[in-house]
Amino acid sequence: MDHRLARGGLNDALAALGELLDARGLHYELVLIGGASLLLRGVIARPTKDVDVLGAREASGGVVRLEALPEPLARAVADVGLACFKLYAAADRWPARDRHLDDLVALAPTPDEFLAAARWTRTHDPSPAFAENLGAVLRSLGVEDPDARRR
Repeated sequence: MDHRLARGGLNDALAALGELLDARGLHYELVLIGGASLLLRGVIARPTKDVDVLGAREASGGVVRLEALPEPLARAVADVGLACFKLYAAADRWPARDRHLDDLVALAPTPDEFLAAARWTRTHDPSPAFAENLGAVLRSLGVEDPDARRR
């Protein structure tokens, strides 16, 4: 599986992270550098594999360098990344009920986290067959996909 993110996928991944942080009552303003920053600004079109964080923006507008992400943010990044990739793999392999589905159950994302991950997966495979599989996986996990009626 190719884990590079194009602009739309990166926007969706960051939106999913934002939704998760909001659900957890957390807020961070990060300053990005490198390819992800250029991609988000539309300066380049090539996909990127990572997001380089320079630091956190202070209320005053200054930037504080981060040696590492704060633990709650790092956990949210991992949760979103694992849920997104696991949901993608589970839908891609459906109707097989394998380790990817088991891992999703073990991660225990909330319905909102599942739906954010679902939006991200559709940026990587917009085909009708994948959308049908994705809906089936979500239903098997007890999550109703509000976008299912539009497919």
